[in-house]
Amino acid sequence: MSNLLRNLAFSALSLSVLTCGKKPASQQSKVQNVFGNDDRTKVTSTDYPWRTVVKIFSYNPSTNQWIGCTGTLVGPDLLLTAAQCLQDKKGNLNTNTRYYVNYIDGVSPFFVEADSVWLGTTNYENEWENDWALVRLNVPLGDSMGYMGVRSIPTSELVDLGATFTAVGYAGDFGDGKSASAHIGCSIFGEDLERFLSDCEVSRGASGGAVFGTFDGLPEIIGVVSGGELQEDGTYFPPGVPYSRSTTNLNTKASQFVEKYLELKDSTEGVTNNTILTICNRSQTPTIRAAVAYKNGTWFTKGWTNIKQNTCENVHLGANYSGEVRVYGDSGRFSDLKWGGGDKTFCVGVRKDFDVSSDVTDCVDNDDFYNANFGAPLMVQPRKVNNWTFN
Repeated sequence: MSNLLRNLAFSALSLSVLTCGKKPASQQSKVQNVFGNDDRTKVTSTDYPWRTVVKIFSYNPSTNQWIGCTGTLVGPDLLLTAAQCLQDKKGNLNTNTRYYVNYIDGVSPFFVEADSVWLGTTNYENEWENDWALVRLNVPLGDSMGYMGVRSIPTSELVDLGATFTAVGYAGDFGDGKSASAHIGCSIFGEDLERFLSDCEVSRGASGGAVFGTFDGLPEIIGVVSGGELQEDGTYFPPGVPYSRSTTNLNTKASQFVEKYLELKDSTEGVTNNTILTICNRSQTPTIRAAVAYKNGTWFTKGWTNIKQNTCENVHLGANYSGEVRVYGDSGRFSDLKWGGGDKTFCVGVRKDFDVSSDVTDCVDNDDFYNANFGAPLMVQPRKVNNWTFN
């Protein structure tokens, strides 16, 4: 990527590109990892480099919970985050992980998925120094949104640079993590447990977020937010270290992942060429169920996907599928609320989520199948943002 794209709007990096979200100086924070005044600011800008920051939601089946984390674009289709964000404590990858771009006030235009994942460790609780992960996304977002670089610098040199760094992430205590928050002008204090210590103010949800500085006029990541919060058993981490602003916020050093980053950034390793259609519900209907018709030699229909209001869901159409799709939606089989109106009617399976051949454009309505009138065609391609929105 050219320096022009990476440097786009970065010359304007200041509090002026953020909304005035800083808390009053008189307000003392009660959040762990934030000491004294809360110096974080709400990020609502979609300019570079803020638009490279990605909200991560990852479902952990072992706890039956969704985990909120942060990642940063570091290549055309490469994202950097923390290993803890993508796996359970046994090292098993979480399922249904979603990467939301421009996630502001709880809303994002779409999300993408991962083609492949490389973990710094599958035992992050005992190998905190390797708490990093690189993700190959199914869409090269960095081509349009830009991405940050990565720079490995000895901790002693970072300390000498003073309050010149920025930490950004979706901290759960800051507006419930519905927008990113940034601490601009934080410092690196030293090193402990092979991670560097900072006064950059973060909390849970910001894990995986970037700590970055400006080098040769460009933003480059020097580390990843990885830990230092109050632990579940009520003790502080690391044990035996006084809990203070200068000893608590721990960050994985870029030296731990820069080699893998350079290996993957401009390669095609891990690319799957999957074609995914993202369907969003921006209507006033609480839930829309959607069916998709696509032509793969003959027409097939795929149903049903339930999409709640102001959310999106992905429908997978397989590897390397390129061609026409049509979408139908309703709020229930016997409801008058229907979305379609195109010139194609296909048979859709009511009770089953599977592909059913639609060689004929009509079927007999019964408990298992019925006719649906699909909307105008949309052309989709692999590794593209393919969107359909119900309004």
